[in-house]
Amino acid sequence: MNVLADSLTPDEIPQPIELLQARRNAAMRREMLTTYGYWSAEELADMHGSKAKNRHALASRWAREGRVFTVPLGARNVFPAFQFDPDAEPYPVVADTLAALPRDEMSTWGVGLWFYANNGWLPGEARPAELIGTREQELIVIAARRLSEPEPL
Repeated sequence: MNVLADSLTPDEIPQPIELLQARRNAAMRREMLTTYGYWSAEELADMHGSKAKNRHALASRWAREGRVFTVPLGARNVFPAFQFDPDAEPYPVVADTLAALPRDEMSTWGVGLWFYANNGWLPGEARPAELIGTREQELIVIAARRLSEPEPL
């Protein structure tokens, strides 16, 4: 009986603080997508009147060029809607911000939550996503660059 129980017990059990952090992270992901919405590659193609056989081509090209980013949602990747203007065109400031972020050190969700989280480097600790398309949007790029700056001693 003990041998069976031992074989069914995992080698690692998450600590309560790890579970709490995972729940908070999942809640922020849900909030971000619920607050701002998201589009699939196919929906973006439809909004642009694309007749391409490959319904992912347009959005995939934008992502490959660093103009937008995706986050995984279930078995697919989706595009948080705050990246796009009312005509479903990517805001140029998103590309500038993505280029400034240390993306090699961030997961795709890390990038998405950076845009969603309140940011102490922005006026009123605004969320970067809130400033996209406003007169203050260039401050987002400056805040992104600060992530790559060395920490002061």
